[in-house]
Amino acid sequence: MRRVKGVTLTETDLQFRKIDSWFASSIGSRIHQRKVISGCGIVATSYQGDEIQKRSYPNSFGGQHALRGYELVEETDLVKHAPRIAEEAVALHSAAQCPRKNGTLILGGSQLGLQIHESVGHPIELDRVLGQEGILRGRAFLPWTS
Repeated sequence: MRRVKGVTLTETDLQFRKIDSWFASSIGSRIHQRKVISGCGIVATSYQGDEIQKRSYPNSFGGQHALRGYELVEETDLVKHAPRIAEEAVALHSAAQCPRKNGTLILGGSQLGLQIHESVGHPIELDRVLGQEGILRGRAFLPWTS
């Protein structure tokens, strides 16, 4: 890690993983498949007093991961985006608070998926459906149909 003007630049942790899978059938099929999963991302952390702000690229979930090779890392162009991400981390210290008001909120696909997972997915997990967790957290709000 390196500190520059109140920002800690965290070097990226490039990740590459190979997954081998085999398929065999009774009609004689024999298939071997090797998949390569690549991942990369950067995080800038800004410290001012006792406040910490972070910005990341390309997302905040440990970087971008895909069934691709090193071309994913090249296309992400982390070095090009690093100065902007560092500037945004510093700017968060002086950003105005989000206003409190009623209105329409438009969610992007990844955030919408997370919201659905958290608000609908967890309540209907198998242990909740079977009533094994209901005494601890209340009952699921979705009707059970068979």
